[in-house]
Amino acid sequence: MSKKLNDLSKYKQVLRNLLGDRYATWIHASRFAYLLSFTDKLYKEIDFQLLEHFSLRESVVVDVGANSANWTIVLSKQVGRNGKVYAFEADPYYADVTEKTIKLFGIKNVLFFSFGLSDKPDVLPLKILDNGIRVAGTSHFVSNKSDHGVTLVQVYPLDTLIDSHPSLLKTSFIKCDVEGFESRVFRGAKRILETARPVVVSEMNQDSQENTKEVFNLFKTLNYKSYVVVTENSIRLSESPGRIPEGERPNRIFIPKEYIIPDTIRVVE
Repeated sequence: MSKKLNDLSKYKQVLRNLLGDRYATWIHASRFAYLLSFTDKLYKEIDFQLLEHFSLRESVVVDVGANSANWTIVLSKQVGRNGKVYAFEADPYYADVTEKTIKLFGIKNVLFFSFGLSDKPDVLPLKILDNGIRVAGTSHFVSNKSDHGVTLVQVYPLDTLIDSHPSLLKTSFIKCDVEGFESRVFRGAKRILETARPVVVSEMNQDSQENTKEVFNLFKTLNYKSYVVVTENSIRLSESPGRIPEGERPNRIFIPKEYIIPDTIRVVE
């Protein structure tokens, strides 16, 4: 760990010890709200820039693995007042941060759920890396409930929410980043994928090749094509589920074969 990161870890650990997670999450959420409002630090990813080329205005979108609400806020702006964002976060700490970030922005078009998604209802052990800094994007599901740093969390299939939220059948876009658990999430959303045919952005965790292969196979079965983002307005076909070359972006964009890619997005060789 770098000295700068180590110093930040110690600082955050002191705050959490003094204030407890309930108040520490307010500080965390306030920091994210500041970064999202007054800097471009969280908007530099070319995935966000590419997102602007898709017609998401007034549509229904889903954010799986909301973390601290950076994608959630971006999607909220993209869909506008008459659109809707369904956001999910299983990690209790980051679920609290996400909810508070949403409150700080005062946005009304987001429905937030503090549980995870899977292919069946269950209570699963979530391994949390907590060395004081509470690093984002490191929590992941494990098989051993007795592992150190494990928290039990509730998960449901996305499809089970259709009865209470029928607009999910009109989903036009899904972002999914759940540290190697993506295949289970998509299996639990198969009805939505088959019916709504959304564009999907999913991180491919290189530590879980089996998960990656399952995700690619599922979308191939559903008649999707897979692309990698090259620049803020270009994509390249990338349908191999093998290990992603060093330096290449980990996210894959799955697009239904019948979908007409906007003219403003170039498909390069």
